[in-house]
Amino acid sequence: MTFNKLSLAAFAALSMTAAAGQAFASPSDDAFNAFRAICGTAGTDFPAVVAAADAGGWKATQITADTMPNVSVTDKQARDKKVGEANLALFVTRGLMHSKAGDLTVTTCTLSSDKANGPALIALAQQWVGTPPHDTTPTKTGFRYSLNGADPAPAPVPAGGISAAVAAGGMVLMSVQTGGGKATLDIEKFKK
Repeated sequence: MTFNKLSLAAFAALSMTAAAGQAFASPSDDAFNAFRAICGTAGTDFPAVVAAADAGGWKATQITADTMPNVSVTDKQARDKKVGEANLALFVTRGLMHSKAGDLTVTTCTLSSDKANGPALIALAQQWVGTPPHDTTPTKTGFRYSLNGADPAPAPVPAGGISAAVAAGGMVLMSVQTGGGKATLDIEKFKK
């Protein structure tokens, strides 16, 4: 087979374009995309999150993590997966919280990465939710939103709208935490 100079130049350009496209994905992008695909798109429903993780090639593991205080955890699952350069760990729980206003179902979905960058994850989370954080400390940034449909169509929840959001489709607290050489994305969904 013979190649002329034009076809060799075109092949070289295509190869460089393909390589550049792969190089643009950072460990933070990889972690956030995995988090959004598993924890976000599944609407933080425990069986859907576990099914999405299994379908995405996540492997069952014996990761142990703290569960939410004041929540009776009925189910929990842990998965891990290497994505790009990062080792990702996923921990999902479902349980019941007793409160003065009545019982709430609580689902959590936590993804940790050993390579992701906290500020980059905060920027990606803010872009996805579409609102500034409601709470920020040196190691944790939190976003509060309700679920209104697909992907999950985050809608910001003001401090005065928490009860209404919980009673409707559910309210989600999402946080980005950094420290100990890793970054963690966390969703906690509360629903009556």
